[in-house]
Amino acid sequence: MIINDQELEGFCRDRYFARALRLTTKEKGWWKTPILLLLACFVPIVGPLGAIGYVLEWMRSIAWGNNTGLQGNKIGVAQSIASGWRAFVIGLVYLVAYGLVIFIAFLIPVLNGSLVPLLIVLGLLLTYFVGIAQLRATIYQKIGAGFAVKPIVQMMKHDFLGLGRIFCLSVVINYAASIISSIFMAGSLFSFVVALMGEGFLPGRTMTV
Repeated sequence: MIINDQELEGFCRDRYFARALRLTTKEKGWWKTPILLLLACFVPIVGPLGAIGYVLEWMRSIAWGNNTGLQGNKIGVAQSIASGWRAFVIGLVYLVAYGLVIFIAFLIPVLNGSLVPLLIVLGLLLTYFVGIAQLRATIYQKIGAGFAVKPIVQMMKHDFLGLGRIFCLSVVINYAASIISSIFMAGSLFSFVVALMGEGFLPGRTMTV
């Protein structure tokens, strides 16, 4: 269910994701900010942390009743990076736990083949779960809040569709980022190989002394 204009005027408990997306798409030229965040991700380490933290801090402000879209979000760089780091730690912990589950599952010969579909579904649900865990940790400014399973599941139930819309948008952005990154990496590798050939370190040219 899409959140309507009337609901935007007052605080709507738990429906952070639908509210955030609706507020953003109402603004003229709203698509510019996601593109800028995408470009920021090309800055090593701090770029992705800052971009993730910026979005999470914006949704945190919406959780407390702010009616500002993504474009009008006023969050400092340091605060965005700090929130991005908090989200990274939470995501890493859940990823390691999921990896351990897969590892243990494939140690059991009888189950390893039959569990593949279940593990795929579990991975998709975990992606949703981690997104809400990261938001909850940002709202309370504590990493521990991202590991409170019961409240996170409740938030997931309250705004599952809203999160789904933002998740689909993030998949598109991440896919675009992956393509651009692959192009840059391929170009860098090609330049590196050409440079090595020019110096005679690879077959094709004799090295001069």
